[in-house]
Amino acid sequence: INQAAHINAVALLSIALLSAPRQAMDEQDLAHFIGVIQQLFERTSYSDRITVTDLTPEAIINYGLKMEIVQRKTDPSGAVISTDENMAVLLTYFRNNAAHLLVISAWIACCYLNLRRIKRSRLIELTQRVYPFLKNELFLPWDDEALPAVVEDCIDGLIEVGLLAEEGDQVIREPSGERSAHLLRLLAKTMSHTFERYFIALAVLTENGPSTISKQDLEALCSRCAERVTLLHAGLNGELHDKALLAQFIQSLQTQGLINRDDAGCLVFAEGLERLSRDARLVLDRDIHYTIVQSVPKLAELNVLKEEAA
Repeated sequence: INQAAHINAVALLSIALLSAPRQAMDEQDLAHFIGVIQQLFERTSYSDRITVTDLTPEAIINYGLKMEIVQRKTDPSGAVISTDENMAVLLTYFRNNAAHLLVISAWIACCYLNLRRIKRSRLIELTQRVYPFLKNELFLPWDDEALPAVVEDCIDGLIEVGLLAEEGDQVIREPSGERSAHLLRLLAKTMSHTFERYFIALAVLTENGPSTISKQDLEALCSRCAERVTLLHAGLNGELHDKALLAQFIQSLQTQGLINRDDAGCLVFAEGLERLSRDARLVLDRDIHYTIVQSVPKLAELNVLKEEAA
């Protein structure tokens, strides 16, 4: 099914608008971003059975207006295209159907949220660490040997569409404030909720420490942390505290040997988990990272709530 996906106009509108603050964008920026995403989909190496609508970005926006998916508001500074909160929830279906095709490019974009220049080799290394979890969640097809070439191809694609540039062995983005840097940040936002969810689990584990919580405690603490982070950042969506996805990531940590149970049934973790947690800080918005760290609940808090409920 993943290999036979069709990227239609609604999917492109969904990906673009759901990445924007308050699901609203300047119409010219929206058209430019849709065009960039369209090009990335058209050159994907995922499968030769992927098809992409041949409508222009302007025609895609007009289609959205005709179908009443989006609205246009005009003022002296130009037109703004937006969608309302209820429609945004419906549009997540279309965005998620295309997530597997954009995830590696979006992950690379996340690596530039806090940095301007990174070596290609470092981008490959970071991707290799997070890839097992992305592969499990999105049913990605590449094995460990094929992955570096896929990362290289996605880097080349981001350079071709003008979101990144090459300078020696460094891959760089434009300074914040430039259109390409803005669009790269929007691309990162298309998948950032996934990495934020991962970091919540890592933060809960490392903040509570080894041999202190069970797997069930971890899931409960992650849910509480995610709910608080979502409350403090209105732009985040409900997927951040999707219990099934959180449980899936925790299971992946076990499968990768990063966490195990001790004789008492509590979780212990390997050195690689702390390294993964450090890497995660590089690809998270600084405000979100701070909020997650400050929102991590301790097991004692969970026990108090259980006693109150009883």
